[in-house]
Amino acid sequence: MHQMIDKISLINYFSRLWVTRSIYFMLRRIIYSLRYSNLTIYSGVRLVNARFEDIAIIYENTSVYNSSIGTMTYIADNSFVRNADIGRYCSISYDVRIGLGLHPLDKFLSTHPSFYSSALHMMPSIGHDSSIEQTKRIVIGNDVLISASVRILDGISIGDGAVIGACSFVNRNVLPYEVVGGVPIRHIRFRFDKEKRDSLAELKWWDLHIDQVKILAKEYQL
Repeated sequence: MHQMIDKISLINYFSRLWVTRSIYFMLRRIIYSLRYSNLTIYSGVRLVNARFEDIAIIYENTSVYNSSIGTMTYIADNSFVRNADIGRYCSISYDVRIGLGLHPLDKFLSTHPSFYSSALHMMPSIGHDSSIEQTKRIVIGNDVLISASVRILDGISIGDGAVIGACSFVNRNVLPYEVVGGVPIRHIRFRFDKEKRDSLAELKWWDLHIDQVKILAKEYQL
């Protein structure tokens, strides 16, 4: 009898927890929708100091911290973005990590943050050094394709039109229209020849109004 009561109590507890969590996420989506009128968001999205230029889509369980996102960019499910400036018309796939944080490797006794940072409030601080960079800004250009499960280190710059292959580890800057992949990344090829790359760099089509882009998409032949 007691076991049955315990099971019922446990079921009731998790039912209330599920309802509370569902209400919380629903209210958060409503708040985000009011704050970002042209943003489409799905369940589980978390936005902290995130700035959106205009139209964008953020899919399920994706977090964006201290970052700016250009118009017509989307970020797919279960991704994480921190301290990044992302351009327009970018396609960011699922399970992408942008901004992993920095740990000094050879300055302290340990790489553990308690030796140099006071950010871990729940742990005792062993030391503090304000000169240590724990993050670096990441810059991602326009029309960039970042495939599934890519990892991008802090301080990286990715040029316009670049393509990052799936499951890649980006530990260096990527040139405009460069296609890279691997762990760590290596050069595969350029999307277009130099003449076409120079033409696109001059055109900067992503700065045009979307109606002009629609016309250009029909007329501009590579």
